[in-house]
Amino acid sequence: MRYGEGSKEYAISRENEAEAIKVPEDVRERLAAIARLVGGDWDVKVEIGQPGSGSFFDESQNRISFDPLHLIDPAREAQAEFVAAHEGGHRAITRGPERIGLAREKARELYGKLGFAFGANSLEDPADNDWWSKKYEGLEPSVKTTYDEMFREDGAVLGSPDVHAQIAVLGHTPRYAHFGSELIRLWHTGETSKNIPEEVKEALGRVRQAAMDYFEEIPGEYPKDREAVDFARRRFQIYLEKIWPEMERLTREDLADERLAQMVKEKGASKLPNELRDELEKAMGETAEAAARAEKASAEKEAVELERDAKALREAGLEKQAADLESQANERREAGKNKAEALRQGEDGRPVPLEKLSPELRAELEKMFRELSAEERRALEKAAREALEKLEDGLNKGLSSKLDPNRPENHEEQRKSETKAEQSIQEARQVKEDAARAKAEISRAREAERTEYDRAYADIAPFVDRLSDDIDRLFLPKRHPRWRGHFPVGGRLDLRKAMQFEARPETYTELWERKTIPHKKDFAFTLLVDLSGSMAGDKIDKTFRGAILVAEALTRSGIDVEILGFQDEIIEFKPAGEKMNDVARSRMSGMPAEVSATNPTGHNQPNWNDDGYALDRSAERLRERPAKEKFLVVLSDGQPAPSPAHNGARWEIKKVIQELRDKKDIRMLGVGLGPGTEHVRDYYPNSVVVPDVSELPHELAALFEDIISNPETY
Repeated sequence: MRYGEGSKEYAISRENEAEAIKVPEDVRERLAAIARLVGGDWDVKVEIGQPGSGSFFDESQNRISFDPLHLIDPAREAQAEFVAAHEGGHRAITRGPERIGLAREKARELYGKLGFAFGANSLEDPADNDWWSKKYEGLEPSVKTTYDEMFREDGAVLGSPDVHAQIAVLGHTPRYAHFGSELIRLWHTGETSKNIPEEVKEALGRVRQAAMDYFEEIPGEYPKDREAVDFARRRFQIYLEKIWPEMERLTREDLADERLAQMVKEKGASKLPNELRDELEKAMGETAEAAARAEKASAEKEAVELERDAKALREAGLEKQAADLESQANERREAGKNKAEALRQGEDGRPVPLEKLSPELRAELEKMFRELSAEERRALEKAAREALEKLEDGLNKGLSSKLDPNRPENHEEQRKSETKAEQSIQEARQVKEDAARAKAEISRAREAERTEYDRAYADIAPFVDRLSDDIDRLFLPKRHPRWRGHFPVGGRLDLRKAMQFEARPETYTELWERKTIPHKKDFAFTLLVDLSGSMAGDKIDKTFRGAILVAEALTRSGIDVEILGFQDEIIEFKPAGEKMNDVARSRMSGMPAEVSATNPTGHNQPNWNDDGYALDRSAERLRERPAKEKFLVVLSDGQPAPSPAHNGARWEIKKVIQELRDKKDIRMLGVGLGPGTEHVRDYYPNSVVVPDVSELPHELAALFEDIISNPETY
């Protein structure tokens, strides 16, 4: 547990480095002795840090640093003793995830989940306190004093004033925040609060014995490192197997709630019936006023603490530093006043008190959310997760010690790491794409010998691997690795392809093999491509490349794909079950010519766009295939022009789409590529519209991931 940090952040002037707060030597020696006795490590360094830096243990440097402001104030003497014993206890018995044998990637995965770190910290601090307070009974009063103050109020959530201000801005206290705080209350008092949500009470009841087992799973008085590691591992297993599942269930409920709150903040409530809208507006207004008062009170509390510390600095003769803190106190009051007014005015969106809403209003909000597009739902879910993760980082800031130089990153640190990693990946991809473009320049001399398909493929080749990798990751369970060919780069050369290269130089993109993983294939795809006259020009150029990209990526992932075009009839380019070979690619080369009615052996009826009929017929073909999961991907500009043969209500596009959605046996996606294809959104509820093929892999993968996460909405 880190003390003094998170409640306030100091920016004390250090112009006069010679000035220092004089901590009585007997106080320093007493705290050092406590920390070393409890921690069992006489080599641990005990230092006096900068004013306002907090008191904490840093295992990376094997030191305990005390905030001098905790030591010169007699009122904080008990807290200072508690910090010394508590951090010394962590030194003795707490071990980070890698020390107990958890792989770094697994630790990152677990601690990246909402609520996991807070739950772990909420259990580890009590276990630490039990260990050192039983070992040194004379220090028990400092434990009681510290936690009695924390749990004065029923239902209190542990955290700094900043954390409580965040909760006020949310408009509701997340269940996981109650759950973690109540685990510590359960340890301290043997009871849980009455004023908490019923589902949290029930979850606490189910884990009560497991939590008690966790607190008791501590080593003897003088543990060797191996014993400390063994006990830490057993405590972690109790948490992971018996307590975390309940916390995780609560976080899922919190995320489901928060996405509704984010929807209300972003999109308002104009679509609600008048009575329900009035209910929501009233509840939000009352909660905004409460949040404004809470923000103002939080600011005042922090300002008073700053002024108290300024007084201590002045009494120590540090006038400049005292003046700095007094100035910060005034700034904090002013900032709190401004933030409170902004909350009242709803400048950044008013808090949404979800727990105060009627069942009818919540049901209507859920309906509104389901009716949003997949893209809008994903954006709201992302905003909800980030809001709750920010709160958890604040909660953990008050509980986490720097126990390990390799301690798990918090959510904000993970996002920064992921951004940095993504930038590195993008840079690597850019190098690869630049190399691919250079090769394309070299091969321009042979361009006349290549088919339409070859030329289009050369443009999108760098993106095929990317989409194929995403398809593998999202759809296909991994088994044992094997070598697979047809790659532009890889781990070993395909000798058969290399021997053919001299005769067929255009196969340079297929010379290498990669070690990949075979998969169980239980998916069937159909690509349905609009070849009507409205697709002429840039639309068909981009759509043709998009069709090749998706077809090649699916083929590379081992998924069967049927490729169809349509005008007034279905045009078959690659039947289901047929290999994606030169014959199929040659047929697909005729797609652009169909749009201009110049395909020598084609259908050539671009005046018509019988999309309702084509959707119905292609869906029937797809249903006849034996796969468990079926996907129909339509590439179009969303501009119907039915022929007389398929005109009328029976083939009306929106009606056909709704009928297909109602049957729920086929996942249907609309794709628009290039300018003028945005009408796809008007007809296909689940759609992707991008200006260029290069953006298609990312957007399509995101849509596939949403299908996996929310199958009931497709």
